[in-house]
Amino acid sequence: MNILFTCAGRRTYLLKYFKEQLGDGGKIIGADMQLTAPALSAADERVLVPAVYDEHYVDALLEICELHKVDVLISLNDLELPILADKKSLFSEIGTTVLVSSPDVIDICFDKLKTSQYIESLGLRTPKTFSDLDAAMNALHTGELQFPLVIKPRWGSASIGIEYVDSIEDLQVIYELIKRKIRRGILGEVSQHDENFILIQQKITGKEYGLDIINDLSGNNVSVSVKQKLAMRAGETDKATTVDSEELRRIGQVIGSNLGHIGNLDCDILEMDGKFYILELNPRFGGGFPFSYQAGVNLPKAIIKWIKGEPFDNNELCPVYGLTYAKCDYLVDMTRKVVHQTQQQSIAVNGVKKIAVYGAGGLGREVAGGIQRINNGGRQQWEIIGFFDDNIPVGTQVSHFGHVLGGIEELNAFGEPLALAIAVGSPKTRKQIHDRITNSNISFPNLIAPSFRVLDRQTFEIGEGNIIQDNCSVTCDVKIGNFNVLNGSNALGHDVCVGDFNVLMPGVRLSGEVTVGNCNLLGVDSIVLQRVKMGDCVTLGAGSVMMTKPKDGFTYIGIPAKKFDYE
Repeated sequence: MNILFTCAGRRTYLLKYFKEQLGDGGKIIGADMQLTAPALSAADERVLVPAVYDEHYVDALLEICELHKVDVLISLNDLELPILADKKSLFSEIGTTVLVSSPDVIDICFDKLKTSQYIESLGLRTPKTFSDLDAAMNALHTGELQFPLVIKPRWGSASIGIEYVDSIEDLQVIYELIKRKIRRGILGEVSQHDENFILIQQKITGKEYGLDIINDLSGNNVSVSVKQKLAMRAGETDKATTVDSEELRRIGQVIGSNLGHIGNLDCDILEMDGKFYILELNPRFGGGFPFSYQAGVNLPKAIIKWIKGEPFDNNELCPVYGLTYAKCDYLVDMTRKVVHQTQQQSIAVNGVKKIAVYGAGGLGREVAGGIQRINNGGRQQWEIIGFFDDNIPVGTQVSHFGHVLGGIEELNAFGEPLALAIAVGSPKTRKQIHDRITNSNISFPNLIAPSFRVLDRQTFEIGEGNIIQDNCSVTCDVKIGNFNVLNGSNALGHDVCVGDFNVLMPGVRLSGEVTVGNCNLLGVDSIVLQRVKMGDCVTLGAGSVMMTKPKDGFTYIGIPAKKFDYE
């Protein structure tokens, strides 16, 4: 089973929990808009994606799910829950279960005003809540509402924008300040459809509790885990103790049974004067879940079993009471390179969708055909706008793929974001072309054929601007630099290291522990035997076998390959 965690952020522990339960039976994929997100260090594969509100975000996730055969997608961020709930059927069509509740449930939980109203409809307590400043001011005058008050976003996440006030003057000033901050910040997108996007709420003080209200995949409540929060930091539980509270479990059961959410619901509760007030409902894994898991609540195992349709003992969702834990910070190594970058990621990261090919010759047509095969996955990923070439007149039609738009001068003057594939067979010329490109709008994605096979993705590293055509394969601990061409049916053995601007013609084989420097041309069906270190600017003739280290800048042909003397 393969599990994708989106908006992975700092939830390193959660990825590790699922990894523990998967064992060798699958892999964990972590996705985030920053490759330095700490949780990605715990993933088997890390993937860069655009921001949640980017127009390509869902397409990027769909592509990842198809590429990695993802069985389950788990979101760790409030902001994307409404998006995933709305698009859940698209993922189901490709065989991916999105562990997210229905749009109605997400709406109740995400809209804190509706949360308050829903809790009251269940006969449970919640702080008095107002979405209109004038209404709150009137309630203060009549005594229905008293200071201190809480001001917070109606659609909020991670304690962003929460402030406390204890006077009329502070209420008016801070209310306007938070309104401006939200409009300019990350919550501005979700708050723009209603002018009443700030809540004014009675402040409850007292003991704070967190509930993990667990439902199965059909929305049936199966368990409630209760923790008393001992310390908080940045809106997240820092220290907590599992407690045996029949009343709090009953409250959790009422919520879980009526709401019918899927998986975990993180619920915040405050106790004041012996009464419990419900503050938040978050239909996802919350920052307090580690305290439940360490006390024996094995929800990751349950989810895996439920998805597989296998029996699961719900007793494994009951915590041991009286256990106290505290979180701590530690460093994780984020230096490992990206093991895979999808085409949608390249679009998102570079802000482009259009692509052009530099080189309108035979290799250019082959690369354009390769781009079309990438697009045949079902969703358009690249729009080929044409070709650039200094040696072919502007307007020349290049087969059915498009026409020549100009040369380097026109490319450097191109005014929009554009991805570019350099499709020139001479390694030295490829580098010269690259070095002449000065346009900051140009980006160089990896163009990788769907048939490309990687034996061990966790140890595979690749730079940018590479073109990998059909039926190429690599084994383990392989490193490929930048702007290389693998022109079809190439095989790279273990511990192979390829530098920059190399061209491997069809059928090239690199045996184990081979090193290839920069700007080398390896002819059709040529072979480099194990442990050979090839330097720079070497040409290896078609069908030749390189058995020893060649000298830089020379041509070698034959079996074994020997330096070719043109005289």
